[in-house]
Amino acid sequence: MKIPSEFQPSKIYEIKSQIKWVKLLATYLVSPILSLIRLILFVPIFVLFYASGEFFKYLRTKISVSYFQKIRIIERVVLKTLAYLILFIFGVFKVQFILSLQPNLFNNDLRKERTQKNKENQKDEEKEKEKEKEKEKRKEIKYTQKELIEFTTSDGDLIISNHISILEIFFLTAQHAPVFTGICKKAGNVVPITAGKAVIDTLLNNHYLNNQTDCVPFSDLIGKTQKQFLGPIVVFPEGTTSNGKSLLQFTPVFENWTKYAEKDSESSSQIIPICFKCNRNFFTNKRFVPIFTLGNSFRFLYNLCSQPINKIKIIRMHPQSIPFEPLKEDSLEKNQWAEELRAEMCNVFKLKSSKIGANDKYLLLGKL
Repeated sequence: MKIPSEFQPSKIYEIKSQIKWVKLLATYLVSPILSLIRLILFVPIFVLFYASGEFFKYLRTKISVSYFQKIRIIERVVLKTLAYLILFIFGVFKVQFILSLQPNLFNNDLRKERTQKNKENQKDEEKEKEKEKEKEKRKEIKYTQKELIEFTTSDGDLIISNHISILEIFFLTAQHAPVFTGICKKAGNVVPITAGKAVIDTLLNNHYLNNQTDCVPFSDLIGKTQKQFLGPIVVFPEGTTSNGKSLLQFTPVFENWTKYAEKDSESSSQIIPICFKCNRNFFTNKRFVPIFTLGNSFRFLYNLCSQPINKIKIIRMHPQSIPFEPLKEDSLEKNQWAEELRAEMCNVFKLKSSKIGANDKYLLLGKL
């Protein structure tokens, strides 16, 4: 069966160099030794990273809610320190942050289409006025360049990202120590997981589409993270990794979801769509792009560790580019907001809109 381009493993490009002995030395001596040293360092630190996440998760089930905030402080320090250490081992010394340009409207065509549907399905004038106030508030908010690029998060905030590798998991943990989520088959439901579990699931291409016991409504999880000081929530709506050039079809994680389902509008969560991209390395004759979709996990880790430097680029969508979130009373179509968000992410992040999704990958792997 032919593998779709969205799931093609990262290619290794040959570098044309006139100094052959330098290339051979770097490829067959320096890289293997560097990779071996890094793997030896990575394994015990990752075991500690995974165990720490599971320990703090278990600890919350045994202590009073009044201690959650103190536990969160300790958890952030431990997980962030280990995540930064792992990124250093992988050669991620610098991350490039980019802010997308501020548009006039997030998408004129989609805006007109949604407005027309809302007018047909909703006749209440008070609700229309409430929406208009929300739009005006959005326009009045002033952001500084530093606030937008080096964004800060609070408990219950939502980070929506594409998924290309394990590097973004470690980076998001190092920055925000969030709650990661696995996508359930049931629309609007997710499985809360630790960062360590998210890394293993990525490397083994595990999924939660058949999980029925651990799923919780997405809107309920937002409320829980605020009450228990769990940090922001990270969602990979594609449900699996892709090649970084395309955006897969979204799973129905946002279906029937409303931003204000658990909170009033004044305490609503911040929505932060971002995009991770990786660059090729030019050190050896094997210019490896640190993207993992299919294939051997150990080989990926070996190639990742064999490169002295691995570069990550993060693009954040400007807040005024994000489609207006559905209010609790909105009578929207099932997945309409998610479709609008996906279209804008493709536009802003310069990604191709793919016609396939996570189900196609897991069927290809025989895991569905």
